[in-house]
Amino acid sequence: MADTKITDLTSATAAVGDELVINDITDTSDKKVTAGSIVDTITGNITVNSLGVSALAANVVDSSELVDGGIDLSHMSVNSIDSDQYVDASIDLAHMSVNSIDSDQYVDGSIDAAHMSANSIDSDSYVDASIDLAHMSVNSIDSDQYIDASIDLAHLVAAAKEETFSFAISDNTTALTTGTKFTWYTPYAITLTDIQASVLTAPTDATLIIDVHEAGTTIMTTDKLDIETAEFHTNTAATQPTITDTALAAGAKIEFIIDQIGSSVAGAGAVVYLVGHQT
Repeated sequence: MADTKITDLTSATAAVGDELVINDITDTSDKKVTAGSIVDTITGNITVNSLGVSALAANVVDSSELVDGGIDLSHMSVNSIDSDQYVDASIDLAHMSVNSIDSDQYVDGSIDAAHMSANSIDSDSYVDASIDLAHMSVNSIDSDQYIDASIDLAHLVAAAKEETFSFAISDNTTALTTGTKFTWYTPYAITLTDIQASVLTAPTDATLIIDVHEAGTTIMTTDKLDIETAEFHTNTAATQPTITDTALAAGAKIEFIIDQIGSSVAGAGAVVYLVGHQT
């Protein structure tokens, strides 16, 4: 078929020595070459060696020559990884991105503190009671370290350490009289938060007034403990007591003084309550 015009060709079968078959695909006298015709007449493999690298397009790789694992690193793009070469745990740290961790290399407890973020804790490394106070948050308590009675007063909120001291400053039946009725010395420094008083027999025709002194000075400068006529407790009084000295020193002398009694019935069975907490 050598030296024959395409328009004069009639056979779809390559003759000996022909490189391409000419195929009529339009049923006209024009003869054309199709991609299928080229592929069908190739009897051998086209390899990189037979074509030469220069004959391949820039982004073309011959898959029969370059099998899995056959592309070395120097011929791989910056962001590509050959999955058959890099199996689990085979990528060393030098080739890992800043934020990546190979899970097969870093198992539970194997990340030391130097490589942990500021707010992270490896649960297998820090077991119960192994976090010292210096590394605990302000509001956290390690239950294995702080057992019953091991938290001192300085670390309790005020409401948790509040206590009430009750003082009977008379017997239950004898009519009250004015004057100092009871003296007490504080066992430790106390911060007062409230003060109250009550009686078993209510005063009549006049308000019963009770004062409290620390080291000779009243702790209620203006509004003292008032139990009004026919009442039994200061919490029903129109004017509630105002504590002007809330800080009682350790070992302070505390005096309970009746300033005024009922005029018709003096009242009886007086009790004073100091509410506060150890300072």
